[in-house]
Amino acid sequence: MLSGLRLERRRSSVARIIHSLPKGASSHLGTLDLTLVLSKQPRLCDFCEKLFRPVKGTARFCSPSCSLRWWLQFPEFREKIYTAERNKKCGDARKRWLASGHPDAAAELLRIARLNPSLDPAVRKKISQATKGRRPPIQGGKGRPAPLVQQLLFQMLEGDWRMELVVLTHQPQSRVSHYTIDIASPSRKIAIELDGGSHCFLKVKERDAKKDLFLRGHGWIVLRFWNKEILDWISSGRPTGSSISTIFRHHNIILSA
Repeated sequence: MLSGLRLERRRSSVARIIHSLPKGASSHLGTLDLTLVLSKQPRLCDFCEKLFRPVKGTARFCSPSCSLRWWLQFPEFREKIYTAERNKKCGDARKRWLASGHPDAAAELLRIARLNPSLDPAVRKKISQATKGRRPPIQGGKGRPAPLVQQLLFQMLEGDWRMELVVLTHQPQSRVSHYTIDIASPSRKIAIELDGGSHCFLKVKERDAKKDLFLRGHGWIVLRFWNKEILDWISSGRPTGSSISTIFRHHNIILSA
């Protein structure tokens, strides 16, 4: 027979747990018979509603996963746990693991590399529908004025550089009669390509790859940069230690002072 003191302590313990829950939350602990041993009473998990036998008398969840998922329903808990400091620490730890060379890390990197939603025909159709009729505010090439970033870089280059240089393919069987290089040095056969946001799309990437393959196959050196890369490089004073400056030095590309 359970003594009155032990029963009161048990009732107080259960009540304390229930009262400590976030506002509006409830628990199946309130349905237990406090006169019986709590650890011998199966109960429903507070998250998944699955019947389980507890290891501890006041257990509320069938697994740690259910416990975490239940608490994540409440914004105050998420804000307390997922702080900027914790997110940075977790991100740094994952970066170290991915760079560790472990077989599992290598497999994860391969999985991430293959994770391209635009390869899914349904996703590509949605992207096409969402972007239909849209055009970037500033366009260049094919008879239109060159973009500002292209003009800025061209003005810095010293030598026989030309903008929008047309290179004929001389391939009767090909649908492509020519390629246009953003900035080119015909005598040295160096091509500089500047890419905007549209070059993230799969079809444009494939077209760029074919263009690069043709040019390199005909003796050209192809240097491809993002517009933002060049703009950041220019705005930061063209630092000599940057990757862009290093690439230019490696190919003996002289810049004006």
